[in-house]
Amino acid sequence: MACDMNKFIIRTRRPFIFRVLSFAIFLCCASATSAKAQFNPLEIKRNKVSQTHLTFQTVRMPITDGKDIRFEHLLDTQGLSQTRADHILQDDQGFLWFATQSGLDRYDGYDFKVFTHDPAHPNSFSGGYINSLFKDRSGTIWVGTDQALDRFDRSTESFTHFHLDRQNPVVIHISQDSAGILWLATSSGLYRLNPANGSVDRFGHNPLDTSSLSVDSIVSTGEDRNGNFWVATKAGLDEFDRTTGKVVQHISLPESVSESTCAAGCRTFHEDRFGNFWIADNYLSILNRKTNLLTRYSFFERDGSPTSLTVVNSILEDHDGNMWFGTQIGLLKFDRANGKFIRYKRRPGDPGSLSENDVITLFEDREANIWVGLNAKIPDYFVKTQPAFESIRPGSSNFSGAGEDLVGAVYEDRRGTLWIGANGALNRLDRSDGQYIQHQARVMGREREVLTILEDRSDAMWVGTLGDGLLRFDRKTGQSRTYLHQAADPSSLSNNIVTRLFFDRSGTMWVNTWDGLNRFDPGTRRFTVYKRDVSQPEPYFSIVEDQNGFFWLGSQSGLLRFRPSSGQFTVFRHSPNDPTSLSNNAVDSIYQDHSGVLWLGTQDGLNRMDPKSQAFTTFYKKDGLPGNVVSCILSDDRDHLWMSTNNGLATFDPSTKVFQSYSVADGLPGNDLTGWDACFKSHTGEMFFGGFAGAVAFRPDKVLDRVYAASVVFTDFQLSRGPVEIGPGSPLKRSITYADDIKLPNKQDFFSLEFAALSFRSPSTIRASGNSSRMALIASTPFMSGICRSIKVTSGRCFRNWTMASRPVEASAINFMSD
Repeated sequence: MACDMNKFIIRTRRPFIFRVLSFAIFLCCASATSAKAQFNPLEIKRNKVSQTHLTFQTVRMPITDGKDIRFEHLLDTQGLSQTRADHILQDDQGFLWFATQSGLDRYDGYDFKVFTHDPAHPNSFSGGYINSLFKDRSGTIWVGTDQALDRFDRSTESFTHFHLDRQNPVVIHISQDSAGILWLATSSGLYRLNPANGSVDRFGHNPLDTSSLSVDSIVSTGEDRNGNFWVATKAGLDEFDRTTGKVVQHISLPESVSESTCAAGCRTFHEDRFGNFWIADNYLSILNRKTNLLTRYSFFERDGSPTSLTVVNSILEDHDGNMWFGTQIGLLKFDRANGKFIRYKRRPGDPGSLSENDVITLFEDREANIWVGLNAKIPDYFVKTQPAFESIRPGSSNFSGAGEDLVGAVYEDRRGTLWIGANGALNRLDRSDGQYIQHQARVMGREREVLTILEDRSDAMWVGTLGDGLLRFDRKTGQSRTYLHQAADPSSLSNNIVTRLFFDRSGTMWVNTWDGLNRFDPGTRRFTVYKRDVSQPEPYFSIVEDQNGFFWLGSQSGLLRFRPSSGQFTVFRHSPNDPTSLSNNAVDSIYQDHSGVLWLGTQDGLNRMDPKSQAFTTFYKKDGLPGNVVSCILSDDRDHLWMSTNNGLATFDPSTKVFQSYSVADGLPGNDLTGWDACFKSHTGEMFFGGFAGAVAFRPDKVLDRVYAASVVFTDFQLSRGPVEIGPGSPLKRSITYADDIKLPNKQDFFSLEFAALSFRSPSTIRASGNSSRMALIASTPFMSGICRSIKVTSGRCFRNWTMASRPVEASAINFMSD
């Protein structure tokens, strides 16, 4: 309604009443005029905001399943406060931090220390549920909880709480720009926090200002390579001028993000080193900001069937420029060279696969390990480089059988086909997809355990079995022939347990059995049997031919030397009173090196036999051997020995007499690689070892010792009454990790310090280098985790901050003083 003062004429004899009424009419008109100004759309601020209109295209991309990554799994016994970790980061000291719904967890590679809310301590962690986790450039950790924004002081292990305003919104994402300012995304607007002085400013949507943020619900923020600042909202992307606090460009994106399917940040974006602007929400897209083309990816399987990709939770560009995406269908890697995506997912029965397919967060640590946070499983991690050791576990394969992982024999033929004796069958393994094809699986309805495999010059395969004799399999015709022991026929096979097959230099095949050595005549198909003691059964295992034409055989009765021309045996046995004799009479494996030295794997140590003096030198676990049971021995091109044991794989340099051990932590299928003394070296130099844990394949020149400079830090300080808290009246004024001096009373006789090397790739395999005398103050083992203990304190020093490297380093120390 228009309000015109000239139309209001009031006649009265009471001037005061008239003046009051006139003033009321004036206010009414002014109010009406003000209301008209407020709602007139012509009066809205229309600052210049570029409205970018996108062109859309969908590109179908092939997706293939990758198997070149072995995922490692944290153990629930290590103390993570909750299964699900929504955010992961690493601090400047080297600790990893996991944000859960129950607290903030610090991980040192061995154990977790959990920070939770304590009502009795106002500087404790503010809340339980963590929505965001961020480390700024000064190294400070910021935590967005359901109660406040927390700043963590690592030296005092205390928290400072920030409440942004009266609404106290939950911070769901934190970023830092090039000026050092923190930007906080909330559902109530965008907040700017100056860490230097604690000042806070809010920016939100104003319906009267087109240059304000498009909506209040902010999802994430970030600065691009050109210094432009972007704000991701549920309406799209806003380019935000931090000086004016105004939006200069708005890019509308299709399909608002569904909160019900948002796992770890809803809509997020990342500009990679090539300038590609990735956007992740319900889909995975790339935005070309020069052409305004939004390319959305859809995926199809190798067989052409489509794959439904519902939500992309996280984006990671690793140090090498590889792009990784956490999705609900697994972990995706973008193969730039071949223009395809590789998916890593859970494979039932394969412990080296992803624990579950719903990936909610990704993080790369200093060692280039990538950590994978999962929706309903404890986080996994993996090394990007293809592991040097390829695990073969028949118990988790695709064929039926006993479900055992025991590999009794392994052999690669001239065609490059790998043959495995496992699960009661001879199996051909397709290493490209891990599929097994069985051959001659049963004899008279029962499984056949394969102990040895050999290929002859006619392309036939010979197979020795456990109780079913010797099998010849013709791959060309598919026909087979079995040779069995006949008690009434002395020219038959001497025993149906065939442990080893061997061709000598003349091409004659020799067969080791559970009762004698057999020479096979292919013309007559008959056997000539040789035994050291014909009065009793005598099992023979390994067999080699030396440079002089002698055969050396492993047996349960010692080491045997056999002269083929005369059939004469010579035996070498263990003598308890002779330290230069064989260490154990059960000889499983024999290898002769280029110098003629014999190396013997026994049930109790590795033996070296000097061919001239015939004296034995034995190496045990105390000398560096991982396990005293040595099953099978091979040699690489450097003349280093490789051997399988009951506690992993070992390599040995005969010139330096130094062992290097490898275990499950290095990629082995398991640590027990004993069994039927299975090993093989192909013509390309690739080695295979088999045993109870399965089999492993590797190229020795690809197995490299990694040198990583990991800080060694103290992680806990305890007195006789338990862990020591930081604060007034306590010996600890700062965190034990940062403490320089600790003062203890005279009556305090006992204390302990826990320490760890902050390396996460394989903590159990870390070994220290440096001043061994200093190391002795802390641990008697080579592994960098343990406890430094002192009895009867007067004064002392415990060293910290070694560097795990190939050179000695100096150690700083904590000084202990008494009153």
